[in-house]
Amino acid sequence: MSKSRRSRATPKPSLLLFIISALILCLLMLSYSIYGLQRSKRNMLEILENSGANLLKSMAFNSKTIIEGGMLLEDAVRDGFARSISNIQDAASGNHLNEDYLASQVWAANADGAIVLNKKKIVSLYPNKAVPLSKFVVESMESLLTVGEELKEDEFETFTVAGYKDDYVTFVGGSDSLGNKYFLFKIGALIVPGWQDISIKNLIDNISREPGIEYLLLQNYDGIVFASRRVERMPSIEDDPFLQKSLEDSMAASRITQFYGKDVLEVAESFYSQGSFNGIFRLGLSLDLYHELTHDYQNRIYILSGIMILLIFLLLGVTFLYQRKILAAESLQHARNVYDQILSQIPSGVLEIDGEGAILALNAAGEKILGLNANKIIGHSYYEVFKKDILDFENVGIGSTASKEVELIRERHEKRIITAVFSRIDDSTIGKQSNLIVFYDITKLKTLEEQARRHQRLKELGDMSAGVAHEIRNPLNAISIAVQRLKEELVVDPSTDANSLLEHLSTETQRLNRIVEDFLLLARYKYQTGSCDLLEVIRGLIGILSPQAEKANVRFQYDIPSGIEVMLSAEDLKKVLINLLVNAMQSCQEGGDVSISAAAHSDDKIRIEVSDTGAGIPEELAGVIFEPYISGKKGGAGLGLAITARIINDAGGSIQATNRPEGGAIFTLILPGNQQSNVSV
Repeated sequence: MSKSRRSRATPKPSLLLFIISALILCLLMLSYSIYGLQRSKRNMLEILENSGANLLKSMAFNSKTIIEGGMLLEDAVRDGFARSISNIQDAASGNHLNEDYLASQVWAANADGAIVLNKKKIVSLYPNKAVPLSKFVVESMESLLTVGEELKEDEFETFTVAGYKDDYVTFVGGSDSLGNKYFLFKIGALIVPGWQDISIKNLIDNISREPGIEYLLLQNYDGIVFASRRVERMPSIEDDPFLQKSLEDSMAASRITQFYGKDVLEVAESFYSQGSFNGIFRLGLSLDLYHELTHDYQNRIYILSGIMILLIFLLLGVTFLYQRKILAAESLQHARNVYDQILSQIPSGVLEIDGEGAILALNAAGEKILGLNANKIIGHSYYEVFKKDILDFENVGIGSTASKEVELIRERHEKRIITAVFSRIDDSTIGKQSNLIVFYDITKLKTLEEQARRHQRLKELGDMSAGVAHEIRNPLNAISIAVQRLKEELVVDPSTDANSLLEHLSTETQRLNRIVEDFLLLARYKYQTGSCDLLEVIRGLIGILSPQAEKANVRFQYDIPSGIEVMLSAEDLKKVLINLLVNAMQSCQEGGDVSISAAAHSDDKIRIEVSDTGAGIPEELAGVIFEPYISGKKGGAGLGLAITARIINDAGGSIQATNRPEGGAIFTLILPGNQQSNVSV
């Protein structure tokens, strides 16, 4: 099938089915919007509830921390009193207890005074009796003695005695093994009373000032313990089943209730502590923003419903217009389908280009001829794909046709010859121009013509060369024998150049003999069936040529998969490749690289490429390089590449020579390959 950029026409729908589908779609969208509204409202309430629950959990945790922290602080103060009493006991047992030491331990425990008793006798007192507090302590001797009787060694007791200036005095006492009683005392409690209550109250007041919070309180069965400022009264826990259930379940619960005439989301969380603050936290969250958002969303749904109704009527109008155009579109599409079918069946390549140079279509035959993928080039500029106007279609006038023969270099330097017929079309109905190019691949035809022409010329030259070579060979042999006898029998004066002249004469005679041999090979060569392993031949030739290559600073590189067999005798293949390798080495006059690679060309053909980084093929020799007596080397006979082409053509193969874009030349050989070769295409 041909590939085209043109869009496909949409099949004609039923008008009634279209209207019903539009109505159903609108109803589904409206239903989904209503469902989304309800879901959003639930989600917003869940977010508010979770936020409130998290806030109350944090509140309960902080309150519990405050209460338990106060208890730990009181224990720490009591432990400080106990350490000081132990120090006083140690000082008394060591007989170094004095008023200064007693004062230092009072200061260390942050107490107000200390007293040491032995039965009913005061052993030591700080401060002295002149101080009102000490007077009160002495007057409380009965209480001290009563508690002292119950004190045990290494144990400490805390108790209070009321009556000091509308306050009370807290005592911490201990006893030793001798019956002495030791007391540290402090006015009031060991720590500031009620600081926990103040901290929790401040926490509630601060949090309740945050936006969106209507109230916050801590409540137990006795009533409200702490509450934010706006809270004056609340229903008791006994009168509210919601609060009872929340307290029993020990988990957060929520409800929507009224607070001063406003809807609030109330979140309740039970609270338990080792102290006296056991009950339930209640948090009231404002629903003003929630109502505002849901109201706004409802208005949007009403607007959306109106828009949908307008769209339905608009769709009805568009449908009627669409029905009038669909028949024309179907007719056009049918014509396009027929056009595509015709293109896909044509064995010739077809390329369509619009007036701006964009490629519109390329059929399958065209893909094969040009070596391109239609999907990758359709929509691209013709000049981007082909780099220049190689087909010269711009010079074709509107409404006329022209033909041209073009040479293309495809991937892997493969040369193709095509003949193209151009037509430029002006579609006045749409005001656009297009170009239609029909082309044929005549590479094989041109190759066969060239091979026939070359074969005929070689035959004529061969016949002539054979006669000439035969006539030259006899006197040449006589000259060679005469030179050899002269070298053996003639005694010459060493001071003359006679020996070097004889040697030069012998060398040139041998070279002339090789040229005669090449003439005869070119004229009398006959292909003989055979096969050889390509990799083995390449390795042998590189081994022979390596010393010469090293002197010329030339590096050989080859990439030949194992198992490739060529349907050519090893001797003939060596003649072909050694000609190409030696030419490549000589082309790299200042050193360079010579590369040999091979791969499958088709099921029964092998592609061999010999490339170099040398000077390349002179432009004037590009089309005649395989002709006899054509040479780009000074002093060359011009027979090497002619013999190479003769061997390859007679074997049923082909050879091409091109210059590489990056420099140097590349010779591409297509040879029959053994069908048992393990190279995959």
